[in-house]
Amino acid sequence: MKCFMMFPGQGSQFEGMLSEVSAEDKQLVERLTGVHMTDTNEQYRSTIGIQLGLLLKQVSEARKILAEGFTPSNVAGHSIGSFSAAVIAGSLSFEDAIKLVHLRSRLMAEAYPDSYGMAAVVGLLKNELVPIVEAATTSEEPVYLSNENAPQQFTISGHINALNRVIKSASQSGASKAILLAVPTPSHCPLMSGVRDALALALEQVTIKAPNCLYFMNHTGLGTNLAKDVKKDLIEGVASPVKWDIMTKIALENRMDLAVDIGPGETLTKLIQAQDDSLKVINVSKLGVDDALYVLNKERKKY
Repeated sequence: MKCFMMFPGQGSQFEGMLSEVSAEDKQLVERLTGVHMTDTNEQYRSTIGIQLGLLLKQVSEARKILAEGFTPSNVAGHSIGSFSAAVIAGSLSFEDAIKLVHLRSRLMAEAYPDSYGMAAVVGLLKNELVPIVEAATTSEEPVYLSNENAPQQFTISGHINALNRVIKSASQSGASKAILLAVPTPSHCPLMSGVRDALALALEQVTIKAPNCLYFMNHTGLGTNLAKDVKKDLIEGVASPVKWDIMTKIALENRMDLAVDIGPGETLTKLIQAQDDSLKVINVSKLGVDDALYVLNKERKKY
């Protein structure tokens, strides 16, 4: 059974999302980073809390699925989810992922502690949105096109004032939705080049192995089986747009039997079903791990 396992990024976090995570895993995060995971809304207002929480939830729950004999053929993580994908693909140890995500999130928060963030724009094509973004940016208040999630679904990153200018213009130009996101940093754009450079130095001290399945890269949208490509993706991803639209198209071309959205949330489920509504998608966040395993076992009997 060919399975495509997906890991979402920031914006999907919620209070209580670590309820099925073991105390041992939470203690591991605290031992390696000094961060006590309270799993509260207050903690998830910080970049560090969000990113560590997502990594912890995703790896913990995906490992429970792997323990039952389910091995993904393809993995893809959106933004911070790429670190979870690398762990599940066997490229990166959980311990190293925790330390790298802590470094990444801390540097992101320190680089832009306030007045910056991200927004989503839905209902415009790329060639319609790009001129709006270019018109809204200034040297003091920059804004960039960042994630490319679907042909008419994008995120933008930058100064809050510039984001609001894009939101206003995009809405006037026919966007069906243009809203600020619950992401306190301007991710996936050149504003994060300093964080990218620091991650490159940190990853020189980390062992990255060849993935045991196809790993989709955020910054190119392409799949790889090479350790050097995974390493480059973990570095470049923070300052480059996420090519999620390309990633899911190629995964579907690989004729997956089903997809597993580890969650939290249903964003990636909706995105892939918009491309192929016939694909069976098991959403772990919606079902819970035990019920997701029950459905997976039923599906496995078909193959």
